[in-house]
Amino acid sequence: MNDRILRAPKCAQKLGMSERQFHREIARGNIPAGFKVSERVTGWRESTIDQVIADRETGKKVTQAAE
Repeated sequence: MNDRILRAPKCAQKLGMSERQFHREIARGNIPAGFKVSERVTGWRESTIDQVIADRETGKKVTQAAE
């Protein structure tokens, strides 16, 4: 499985929102928190962001993907 790791700017772009809004949505619990890639880098699996998009299309609340 080739599941890319995306950083916040790419995630926000894929979701069609600003990076600031992306972080607000995480704080509100509407987007799953990412995971530490390194000491200073947080990432999200592309499949997690795809699932957020799919859930929003169907009106579901946030899903916590297994990392």
